[in-house]
Amino acid sequence: MGELQFAVLTWQGFLLISAAAAKMCAPRRFAMAVAGYRLAPSALVKPLTWSVPGVEVILGVGLISGWHPTIMLRLAAALFASFALAMASALLRGRRPSCGCGVGEDRPVSRLLVVRTGGLAIFAGLSSAIPPPLGDGRVAAARIPKKAVDIRRLMEAAKRHIILS
Repeated sequence: MGELQFAVLTWQGFLLISAAAAKMCAPRRFAMAVAGYRLAPSALVKPLTWSVPGVEVILGVGLISGWHPTIMLRLAAALFASFALAMASALLRGRRPSCGCGVGEDRPVSRLLVVRTGGLAIFAGLSSAIPPPLGDGRVAAARIPKKAVDIRRLMEAAKRHIILS
């Protein structure tokens, strides 16, 4: 994995984990932000309050670990895009709830936040279009030598062994 790709994965991973941590440390504040968007029924506010940070942690860890980076970046792009769309929807309906972004932010939704979050989605999406040199399925972030862990080669060898046996 190239140094730039490693930096992108690590940065986006830590961004997601830090946002999730802020949401988990202040669940009431995040629940109020979720409710303020008025996009989900009130019965879903509590499940969203816990599931959104959970998804952010899973994606963050996946990005930092280098586990299937293309898939993780595409999922992160989809998550950021959904956040941007929720913010844009609130603005179009004349609402300005707290963004619920985490990372110590408790400011109302604005065009700038929509653009910033949309930019994160675009950046993650474009980053996913660059195939990692190690290929998906290899342990990249741990900097293990290329031939040490290659799931595809192990799977192919296992298939050959089963077929030849």
